[in-house]
Amino acid sequence: MISFFRKIRQKLLVENRVTRYLVYAFGEILLVVVGILIALWVNNLNEKSNQKEQGRIILQSFLQDLEEDSLYIFKRIIDAEKLIHDHREFVEKIEPVNNWDGLMEIRGLLNSPGLRVILQNTTYKELENSGDFDLVWDREIRKSLIAYYKAGEEAATHYEDYSAFTQDLLLNYFTDFDESMDISTIVDNYKDYDVSQSKIENNLSSEFKNRTILLAVFYANKDEVLLSYLQPLQEQGMILRERIQNELSSL
Repeated sequence: MISFFRKIRQKLLVENRVTRYLVYAFGEILLVVVGILIALWVNNLNEKSNQKEQGRIILQSFLQDLEEDSLYIFKRIIDAEKLIHDHREFVEKIEPVNNWDGLMEIRGLLNSPGLRVILQNTTYKELENSGDFDLVWDREIRKSLIAYYKAGEEAATHYEDYSAFTQDLLLNYFTDFDESMDISTIVDNYKDYDVSQSKIENNLSSEFKNRTILLAVFYANKDEVLLSYLQPLQEQGMILRERIQNELSSL
């Protein structure tokens, strides 16, 4: 095409037809400009298509993470609810107990396995570190994802701080109790500790019983705090999964 225009331009110069020459020269320039614009347009389309595909892959990755979170949170909620039930049952059952044998029969209800708030945040951290969060093109989904993971990080930090505070409080509360055995060892290891009747009498003091009741109340309260974090996260995750699924189905 350029060779064709060149021949015409040379012919017009030979014939001294300047006006026609300028028209053809302008047409040649215009053709080049149009070609460049078309190339840029096609390149822009390809780039947008690639970004859209990257966004789709990222949303699918977030969806997988959220589904793992959903299962994890569901299990932790069940665990926390069971622990709360067990600790409350312990408080009810220990009321009539006045000896160590009776206490050992219900000691399995007094348990604190140390549940935690842990979200699957691999995709979130990758985007946060790379600064590519704009690849999640839906603004509302992007804002909701950031809010969800920020809430998860705050929940994990606050709950760990609360657990540490509770543990320190309990240790300080029990270590001053004078018995023939280490009170904290007995209380913190009910399921594993083998009470020796040669070392301790079968009578259960009211003070020690009251302290085990307080321990159960502390544990139940700690698990209630955990629930107060897990349940909103569960709802946020459910809404996010639905939004992402709708977005992916519209592509």
